[in-house]
Amino acid sequence: MWPKFRKLLFFAATAVYTATACVVILVLRHKEWHENLARFMRRTFSVFVVQEVGSTGRGFINSILVSILALLILAILIGYLNGFKAMREHIAENAAMSIAGLVTVLLLVYGTQFAWEVAKVGYKDHQDLVATIHTSQEQVAGLKQQKGELVDPTSRDQEISTLKQSLAALKQQGSRETKFLLLSRFSKPGVREMEYIGLTDKIRSPVEISSKCDFPISDMHVSPLTTSGGSVLILNKQVFPSKARLTMESPPWTPAQPLLVTVFLGGTVDRTPTCSLEVKQ
Repeated sequence: MWPKFRKLLFFAATAVYTATACVVILVLRHKEWHENLARFMRRTFSVFVVQEVGSTGRGFINSILVSILALLILAILIGYLNGFKAMREHIAENAAMSIAGLVTVLLLVYGTQFAWEVAKVGYKDHQDLVATIHTSQEQVAGLKQQKGELVDPTSRDQEISTLKQSLAALKQQGSRETKFLLLSRFSKPGVREMEYIGLTDKIRSPVEISSKCDFPISDMHVSPLTTSGGSVLILNKQVFPSKARLTMESPPWTPAQPLLVTVFLGGTVDRTPTCSLEVKQ
């Protein structure tokens, strides 16, 4: 009974070995996996050498070389004590037994630990991938939410059209004054800003604009409201806790070219802010 049972175990082990070898061959023949598989095995070997062996790649190889050299020196000593002639008669058997013993010990000691590291590194890579996908999904959800909070371009165009009508009415009145109209408040997510449109009835250059708010001011910008853009020369910008002042040297402020004045607020804004803008006549 036992001889048949041992033969059955031998056939089972042979079948498992053959199936494993076929899978490895098929994986290696898949060209798209070569780069990723090589990178994965290189990283696994580095973790295995550092954490399990407690050495480096060169140190790991040196330990194997020490074992091989120890077998060679042991064979030489046995041949010296028992005679090299007798040793040469069984050199093939002795060499096969030594190599089989060395490979078996290496597989038992290092092979099991390396297989464990393959499973552990693969599991960690899977966890990192899941965490990355989860983070990406949260970022996409945040971007969608921010997109929903952005200002509707259609409504902004309507506001600009209304301001142009106000400018035309101001020209018709023929009044000698400047006027600032609120364009938007906190139009960008995460940015506490107040945007104003500045109107004038005559050409002004340079232009000194001052702002005063009921919240601390962190900065103030001014630029012509044009589609072509252009450079703005700002001089003597001063920012105080609740006041700001700057001088726009160029371009000139004209009735046909309104100004876009942006006031940035700092600190915590827990209610609707109020700002007033003035131009030094």
